[in-house]
Amino acid sequence: MKCYHHKHVIFLVLLSATLVLLTSCSCRRTAATLDDVETYIQSRPDSALAVIRAIDTTTLTTRSVRARYALLHSIALDKNWIDTTDVNVVMPAVEYYDRHPSGLYRAKAYYYLGRIQENGGDLSAASVSLLKSEKYAEGTDDIAFKSLLYQTISNIYGKVFQMDEALDYTEKSYELALQDGDSLGANASLYCMAKDLNNMG
Repeated sequence: MKCYHHKHVIFLVLLSATLVLLTSCSCRRTAATLDDVETYIQSRPDSALAVIRAIDTTTLTTRSVRARYALLHSIALDKNWIDTTDVNVVMPAVEYYDRHPSGLYRAKAYYYLGRIQENGGDLSAASVSLLKSEKYAEGTDDIAFKSLLYQTISNIYGKVFQMDEALDYTEKSYELALQDGDSLGANASLYCMAKDLNNMG
């Protein structure tokens, strides 16, 4: 009887170790997939979203991988013009990068939280999140992201009729778009500047 019990315990220990190993391997594969998605999410957001949606969420077994998944999922939705209002999509990223500050990821987590809050019509909360994103983006060198961020902040100010602030951020966005060689972004900012000036009379 003791021998049977001993074998049973060994079997359970081996089974547990095997499950842990398999789970760890699955998580690493998912992390590698997310690394790959990040390389083309800006240029091929539709493909990125398809890959993200195909990921088995049971493989998101660490907080860092859940955060990356949440952030990339939020970016892919936004880039595909899918205006979700569910802040839970991005919150794992916001909470993780708040505890593990990592510059650009933290800034982007708050940016996409702000976008989701804006989609839901909560402009006050959106402005708080976007200004936090601006603060965390200060030490980064991602000009394209900063240009996008400034234009989004400008849009929020425009919606609440604070036109001086809206114009100020649009001008910042325009300057960074030019610096980045982004003619499309620069033209979009010029259009917004014209709209801001028109609203100011």
